Amino acid sequence: MLPPAWFGEVSLLDRLPRAHSAIALADSALLSVSVEKFDALMQRSAFAQAIAALLAARLRLAYGLMGDSALQGTRERIGRRLALLAHGDVTQSASSRDSVSTSQENLAMMLGISRPTLNKELQALARLGAISLRYGRIEILDMQLLQGKY
Repeated sequence: MLPPAWFGEVSLLDRLPRAHSAIALADSALLSVSVEKFDALMQRSAFAQAIAALLAARLRLAYGLMGDSALQGTRERIGRRLALLAHGDVTQSASSRDSVSTSQENLAMMLGISRPTLNKELQALARLGAISLRYGRIEILDMQLLQGKY
């Protein structure tokens, strides 16, 4: 089971429409927080600090992904994204899952690369022993190798 995750909080802070959508890949339990309740919670120092820390972590993640895009090769970007997904993506759990459930088409879209390019690099990572390709999921065999730490 993945750790809980917030989404949509930015719209509660700036009152603008949400810029993104979320899609559950498995059965999920959702809790909706009204604007009024969120505003009341933000009056609590601990809650406001937790939201600030959450946003700071997401900003660091976004900067990291932008840097990867500009400075890393395709294989390194794929390895980093798979590692992020294995750790819950934006939740970044300390423990990782053994596999990532996503299609190659979705992963290619996340990375801004073509599906054939992704497939070629995934095959190379599989030959290295970092991953194993399965239908609808990618098994992580060696996290260190996946992240290019030889």
